[in-house]
Amino acid sequence: MWLDNMITGMMRGTGQLDAATGTLTDEGDFSCPITGESHRWYRAAWTVVDQNHTTYESYARTSEGREFKSMEIHYTRTQ
Repeated sequence: MWLDNMITGMMRGTGQLDAATGTLTDEGDFSCPITGESHRWYRAAWTVVDQNHTTYESYARTSEGREFKSMEIHYTRTQ
């Protein structure tokens, strides 16, 4: 599940963890308030880089079906 202040619903997906790379990948859909689609596709990857850093990447598709990276966040532990 993913919730934030940019969408009015929940993103819901399924996936699995690759323990060798430390990456959790999932894909699913969400209700998009911008396009009005009730089942807009997404794919995401959450990677544990090391004990103090993680990266989150999210992908979407254009209306023609071409996949593109829609978001990348780098998290760093401060304490």
